Amino acid sequence: MSILIVCAPDEGARAFGRELGAQANCCYYPMEEADEAALCEADAIVLVLPDYYTHACWQMKSWLSGCIELLSGKLCSCVTICGQGGGGELAMRTIVSQLLGGLCPVYLCGVLCSDGRIRPGGCAELRGNGLRPEEYIGKLSLAIPAALKK
Repeated sequence: MSILIVCAPDEGARAFGRELGAQANCCYYPMEEADEAALCEADAIVLVLPDYYTHACWQMKSWLSGCIELLSGKLCSCVTICGQGGGGELAMRTIVSQLLGGLCPVYLCGVLCSDGRIRPGGCAELRGNGLRPEEYIGKLSLAIPAALKK
């Protein structure tokens, strides 16, 4: 089972995406290089993006609109990188709404905080210690077989 990590054109998002891919032995693509074949072959897709003034970056929203049909039915997740204003949760919810509108099953979305842990569901300070990146990918990997059952 393969997990594809697709990152927005932001250096922080790409650095985290490369790190996540290396730790979990996943394929990593900058969003403009993620081709149709790679998207079709993946069992799960993780979108990594920054929040810009509490919103999802327009580049990821636009890219997602153009390829949502390819992701339909695949397990999808997203990690937003929380900026100074703490808008990662709102940015995450924007992407989740877009994925659900495209009939993509969504699981374990969260916000990456300054301590390097992913807080599922956002609300970083209220959700406990969060997950290290390798724990996040491990949980996502366990969910793939159930999500792929037709």
